[in-house]
Amino acid sequence: MENKKYTQADIYTAIADYAQEVADINEIPSAVVIEFCEKKLAQLANKTSKSNGKKSAEQEAFMDIIRDVLAEGGENGKTCAEMLADPRIIGFAWADNKATSNSRLTSYLTKMGEPTAEHPERLGDVKKTVVKKVPYFSLA
Repeated sequence: MENKKYTQADIYTAIADYAQEVADINEIPSAVVIEFCEKKLAQLANKTSKSNGKKSAEQEAFMDIIRDVLAEGGENGKTCAEMLADPRIIGFAWADNKATSNSRLTSYLTKMGEPTAEHPERLGDVKKTVVKKVPYFSLA
C-alpha cells in the first residue's frame, strides 16, 4: 500500500463510487449514502474556495509590500530586522489580528526565494545573500 495521504474529498468520492456498486450498505440504501457523500463534497469545495480566495489575496498583498521594501534596499539588501522596522511590514493588518513576527516574515521570504530542486514551487522574487553569517535579502 502506498504512503499517499488521502483528502476527505478522495475518501468521500471512493465511498460514493463504492455505494453505486453495492445495493445497500449496512441496511442503508446506496442512494442515501451517495447523496450524503455528494453533500460533503460540495461543502468541502465551498470551504476550500472561500478560504483560499481570502488567504491568497492577503498573502499577495503582503508579498507586494515585501517587494516594495526590498526595492529600497541597501548595498547587500536588507535583513529581517531592518524589514521589521519598516512600518508597512510591522503594521500590516493580518486577518488573524496578530502582528508580523520574524518567523512569519522569514516564511514569506523563503516562499519568495529562489527555486531549488527540492522546492520548485518557490517564486524566485527574492535573493538571499549571507555576509558574515547574517542573511540579507534583495530582489532577484
